[in-house]
Amino acid sequence: MGLFPHRDAEIFYEIHGSGPPLLLIPGGPGVSAVYQALDSQLADRWTVITYDLPGHGRSSGPRDRDNTVSDQADLAAQLLDHVAGGRSTVFGTSYGAVIAVDLLTRHPSLVQALIVHEPIMIELLTDAPTWRTFFDQITHADDTEAAFAQFMTAVHAGSGPGEGFIPPAIPPFSGGTEERAFSLRHELPHAVSYLPNIARLARTGAPIAVLAGVASDSTFYGQSARELARRLNIPCTPITGGHLGHFMQPVSFATTLRQVMADLTGSPA
Repeated sequence: MGLFPHRDAEIFYEIHGSGPPLLLIPGGPGVSAVYQALDSQLADRWTVITYDLPGHGRSSGPRDRDNTVSDQADLAAQLLDHVAGGRSTVFGTSYGAVIAVDLLTRHPSLVQALIVHEPIMIELLTDAPTWRTFFDQITHADDTEAAFAQFMTAVHAGSGPGEGFIPPAIPPFSGGTEERAFSLRHELPHAVSYLPNIARLARTGAPIAVLAGVASDSTFYGQSARELARRLNIPCTPITGGHLGHFMQPVSFATTLRQVMADLTGSPA
């Protein structure tokens, strides 16, 4: 583990295992602790790199200003250059999937392969105006705690804990009201308004996989995954669980993820 200086923050990161580098970008809670069980399932064949986003968990950083998707992608690129010294396979889920897509778009030389799990890209949807209204209301609400609860209802976890589940060492949003308000006001608006540049992604030549949980069929993030895959002209791969499958069912999730990464990179599963 270590601390990586970035602008006016210090970024907490951990490295486990051996083999080709694999960066896991966290979703909305911003903490790498939600990956600790998945990490343990992958570290026998991969050097797994995890980190806390600025202002979350064990990473410092101001919570009174916006963190754009491009800011987060540039941070991920600098972290990769610092700890991996070259190209890496990159996995991102939810908000982390949006960051991962922008990382490939902005820094293609650092991404060997990209795996995108249920990106919260509402601009891909046919009912995008409805979702814009929803997110505009909760990100500008006076009562951020009620708005956050409303958001969490929309982003339900899917099925309960399964084989290999480990409660996170650092609970998501342990920073309380201030951290939840930071996510709602300064991160979420940038994430949900992000529209991927399909042409630029294709020009990178990097292999891409898009995953959607079998419990996420009717959700906006499941629909976003399928639409992103359609625009990239690749299949959308089903994977166990719902939006938190990587956290709640890590053993089953890792089994599929390992095969996906093997197919993309030619590495053993």
